[in-house]
Amino acid sequence: KSYHLARGASEEALQLAWEIALSSQHDDRSKGSSHEPLDPAVLQLIRALKRLGKVILLQKHHNDALDCFLPCLELLRSSRTTESTLDTASVLGSLGFLYLKLKRFNESSNFLRECLRLYRKNGVDVNDRETKKIKAWLEMAESREED
Repeated sequence: KSYHLARGASEEALQLAWEIALSSQHDDRSKGSSHEPLDPAVLQLIRALKRLGKVILLQKHHNDALDCFLPCLELLRSSRTTESTLDTASVLGSLGFLYLKLKRFNESSNFLRECLRLYRKNGVDVNDRETKKIKAWLEMAESREED
């Protein structure tokens, strides 16, 4: 029952995020810029949806987790101020792991490589626990790509 409540909450949050993002993007386009930062409310919703996606992923509801992570990535990439942040790297890492679980190894490798690139760009230590975890997942995905 709690899963279904959480799923309903995520759908409501996603709908609200899209409405805010679309109105923000419309305002940015009318100014002729995608350099404007995302509305702080949109960023909060992205982070909440990302956390919810991780919970859903841990419950092994893979497709539902995709429904959380893919819109997060799209919203983060919609602004040049967030397309290269650690928030984006975190979503990419989650998507890489999710696609690894779904045995979609090429997609997994692509997301994990991009995650590592953003970690480097943002100065995350190569010996950081998260970096090591992403590298291990990437090795698994790459070893299975050829299978």
